[in-house]
Amino acid sequence: MAPESDLPAHWASEDLPHLRSAGKLPDLNMLMIAQVDPLYLPTDQKPWQDWLSRIPQVVQFATLIDDTSPYADLVLPTTTYLEQWDMTLPVPNLPFSQLGLQQPIVPPLNGAHPIGDVLLHLGTEMGVIPLPEKPKSYAGYIEARMKPIFASGKGTPYFEAVSLDFLGELRKRGWQVYSYPAFADFWRLLQEKGGWWDPDEYPETEWRNRKKFAFPTVTRFGELLKERALISHGRETEKGDTPPHMLLETPVRKTETPDYFLLAPFTTLMNMTGEGASQPLLQEISGMIPRVYWKPWAEMHPERAKRLSLKDGDLIRVVSGKGSVTLCVIVVPTVSPEILGVPFGQGHKESGRYAKNIGTNPVALIDHLVDPLSGRNSWQSTHVRVEKVNK
Repeated sequence: MAPESDLPAHWASEDLPHLRSAGKLPDLNMLMIAQVDPLYLPTDQKPWQDWLSRIPQVVQFATLIDDTSPYADLVLPTTTYLEQWDMTLPVPNLPFSQLGLQQPIVPPLNGAHPIGDVLLHLGTEMGVIPLPEKPKSYAGYIEARMKPIFASGKGTPYFEAVSLDFLGELRKRGWQVYSYPAFADFWRLLQEKGGWWDPDEYPETEWRNRKKFAFPTVTRFGELLKERALISHGRETEKGDTPPHMLLETPVRKTETPDYFLLAPFTTLMNMTGEGASQPLLQEISGMIPRVYWKPWAEMHPERAKRLSLKDGDLIRVVSGKGSVTLCVIVVPTVSPEILGVPFGQGHKESGRYAKNIGTNPVALIDHLVDPLSGRNSWQSTHVRVEKVNK
């Protein structure tokens, strides 16, 4: 991906093999994989299996063995976020500059190295020096990256709440919330506060008249606004007009029959990316609310459950065009009647004895449909049929 890209790793894991088959990527001699499990996250895993089999050298940086590990020629142990330095960039729609500073709180286990250290070493061996300072470690690289920010005189390490007007007055007088005569003082305060920002960049905005500022986002949002203009035929929006997002969603929101639902995989706090499945404690905690331990479940609205003669604990077969799975029903009023919510994070083919072949990965049921706004694969656009399973 391009360095300036804000596309997340799961988007890359979904589309890279398709870009290769379309001739938009060259033939690779080596592929390095880190912080993503492309044999578990995508809705279509077969392209990844085929692509990896054609690459002579596949290197994976991992904290745990996962579904991708069997397809790697070399698996290198890397540090977790608790053991390494890093910089955290904000979401793209934040209207001012900001970055977070991540610091290790425990030493790494023997044999594990930060991926940043590995890449710096490889770059040095190949004669690629990212900075004039020639940092010896990723921690040194991050420190060196902070020096231009200090030299610019812009922004400040995080501070307590303060009005933008007051901050503007300080800027006019050449003052800062914090003063630091040397970079060492700036670096110490940066570590203490955990990040840097420049809220003085926040643009002046007339929210009522929608002037001067719009949150930056993907280019396709502009296309959506154009579509809105086409819908209204040059006139102002009137009551009764169909919003553009409804036109995008209408083709997938047809669940008139009693046994049809819109599948909506969701993440749980303890197992958001699926990595927690290998940890028994996290598996147990994830099942506390539905009282379903070590098993997948499906959340259904009471009205739909009543129409299908289903109650808590009943088994159902969820069928899509990609296959079928058997799940336990949990009846909850918090899910929309047209939605069938299924937790994401289980159904691994690897990832250790506590995760291997336990549960179901709902992504395996998802059709490969593309969201017209973001251009990424849609997880909430697949229709499924529900069948009651007699015990």
